[in-house]
Amino acid sequence: MAFFSHNRIRFNSLLISMGLIIAGLLLYYYRLIPFLDFVELKTIDIRFLSRGEQAPGSQVAIAVIDEKSLAAEGKWPWSRLKMAGLINKLSDAGASVIALDVGFFEPDRQDAVAVINEIRQNKDLLAVNTEALTTFLDEEEGKRNYDKRLADDIKQSKAKVVLGYYFNQDIMIPTGTDKDAFTNHTRNIRSSKYMFDRYIPVNPNKLKPDTIPFKEYGFPESNIRIISDSTKYSGFFNAEPDIDGNLRWIPAVMGFDGKRYAPLSLMALCAYFETHASVVWTDYGVREIKLGDIEIPVSSDGKIMINFRGGQGTFPYYAITDILNDKIPKDRLKGKIIVVGASAIGLHDIKTTPFDRMPGPEIHATLIDNILSGTFLYYPSGYELFSCLAIIAAGLLMGLVLSFVGSTAGLAVFLIFFSGYWFIARTLFNEMGLILNLVYPLFVLSCTYIAIAGYQYFAVEGKRRFIQSAFSTYLAPTVVDELIKSPEKLNLGGEQINITAFFSDVKGFSTISEKLSPGELVELLNEYLTEMEEIIQTHLGIVDKYEGDAIIAIFGAPLKVPNHAENACLASIDMQDRLAQLREKWRAVNKPALEMRIGIATGLAIVGNMGSKKRMDYTMMGDTVNTAARLEGVNKVYGTYSMISDTTYAAAKDKIAAREIDAVNVVGKKRPVTIYQVMGRKTASGSHVDEIIRQYEIALSAYREMDWEKATRLFKDVLKLDPEDGPSQVMIERCLLYQKTPPPTDWNRAFSMVSK
Repeated sequence: MAFFSHNRIRFNSLLISMGLIIAGLLLYYYRLIPFLDFVELKTIDIRFLSRGEQAPGSQVAIAVIDEKSLAAEGKWPWSRLKMAGLINKLSDAGASVIALDVGFFEPDRQDAVAVINEIRQNKDLLAVNTEALTTFLDEEEGKRNYDKRLADDIKQSKAKVVLGYYFNQDIMIPTGTDKDAFTNHTRNIRSSKYMFDRYIPVNPNKLKPDTIPFKEYGFPESNIRIISDSTKYSGFFNAEPDIDGNLRWIPAVMGFDGKRYAPLSLMALCAYFETHASVVWTDYGVREIKLGDIEIPVSSDGKIMINFRGGQGTFPYYAITDILNDKIPKDRLKGKIIVVGASAIGLHDIKTTPFDRMPGPEIHATLIDNILSGTFLYYPSGYELFSCLAIIAAGLLMGLVLSFVGSTAGLAVFLIFFSGYWFIARTLFNEMGLILNLVYPLFVLSCTYIAIAGYQYFAVEGKRRFIQSAFSTYLAPTVVDELIKSPEKLNLGGEQINITAFFSDVKGFSTISEKLSPGELVELLNEYLTEMEEIIQTHLGIVDKYEGDAIIAIFGAPLKVPNHAENACLASIDMQDRLAQLREKWRAVNKPALEMRIGIATGLAIVGNMGSKKRMDYTMMGDTVNTAARLEGVNKVYGTYSMISDTTYAAAKDKIAAREIDAVNVVGKKRPVTIYQVMGRKTASGSHVDEIIRQYEIALSAYREMDWEKATRLFKDVLKLDPEDGPSQVMIERCLLYQKTPPPTDWNRAFSMVSK
């Protein structure tokens, strides 16, 4: 094998780094791989978690509609009278601002008012038309009109009240909405418009852009008019998650009907400081948002990044029922901005944040606290240019280093560059709230190291070492040895040979995974897969692949083992026995006790390297493989854990104790498959297992003769031997069903599976 010169290697290494730099810049500029941007968002979450929680200021608190308040005050929505009582309690306690993260979009029930109006209209007929009655009715109407009571209390509140509303995402006006309703809603939200709204054209000769450079929103859902008119402050409480479902931004500007509107949090601060908010925008987006003299960092599309202080409960929570019943000391509320909203899970105002899930009111409280303390998160000026320079520097430095040192020393340099950039980005985030792009520079750095190191390794070490190192990480040693002896097997294609295909899956794994943390899940799964793979390899099988908790294995290839069906069945027995031991161990430490279903089939299959010329995998395919996969799923129907095909049973029956369970029509196959349950080794099964097999065989014979009553009785005899016997329980239910609804006259004695 010819080797490249050092100069050639250096030159090619630099070419590789330059190519990857260009590729990285194109990927970044055109966003060709959305997954990288998804990962970048996750790095922001990691920076939050790495930084840890920070204590917020003392000016903000939250009054919550929690489970305790719902239990005490009744289900939501509450009467306006109750909300008026809350406003009064907070006002009397000396709260400075009350920001309502709830809306009053429909009139309160006015049953009493309707009755009063009915009496007023008919008082002449009733012959009781007196001035005293008129005065009484007027007074009662005032008392019973709860919308007006709430509006009056908001007007009279010593604390400034900020109403909340939201914009629909659809720009179109909802069907059936008349012009008056549109005008009314627009009027009701006028108090949240930016008082100073300035457009600065890039081209002085052009007064307005052809398109608005930030998002226009849909029809507003405003508070009813009498309540909207009760205060001069309101703001929207829309919040939009990123593509991964996590909330990191709050819109600071929403465009509607040619006007710009401010969010609830910003308007709460306008009330707090008794000042106005201003927005400046250009053809390229929002340039500046200010609250009095406070300048707020904002993205070009008008969003503020939230500097989360920690998880749910970072700010003080006060149950509204406790406030209404004077259980909260007034000094805890005095001078505070109180955000009122829901934290009860059933009210669906829960957002996912980098720390954890938290209710909407705490999101607004966090942003208010960010602005009060001046602790913002923001991208640096020239962020795009800096990111491009970082990509170039990462690829170029890695390329230069690897041109003069080996891949081992280069790994040390790579780790230094990688960790150094992460440390710088983390420090700037923690100390200054500055966000640098992590993914693209580190992606180019990693790709450059991997590409050049791989190229050098191939050029210097040769094809044999390359094969041994590259494939030993995901193929069994026996397969690697075969490839080293016969490199031509790396070519695409395969051969049709007789093998035994093996499929296993963990019962109820999705439910189990939901109960564990990611770390616990990985630890449990690694232990399980390690133990199971060792048994497979002991019986001369190879693991084709893992698919989550599932194991796919081949017996009989690439090593031609004549008794591969026996090996697969014995491996399944040993795996179930070992898993039973592991369950005892896991139960002792309060870990989930995994149970495994296995499907095995023997027959012809195509085995070899499948894939493309650049990426291939040693695997199997064909009808036998599909049958094994189906049999693993058939276990669910019969309550069994190890199922084999008739071909496997015929080849392994001298070594295993097994019973014929049924014949099934599996999805994807035209002919029925006779299925067997593996009960244990032939020599270790014992008289009890043998008796179960014999009794079940007699019952199955009666079932196939369509003697449902006799078959039911005989299957019940099997249950006397083993009350937990799943196949017998299933067959009894089927016999009872067939007694009522017999199968067709041309029934082939096979049960049809309706799913895989």
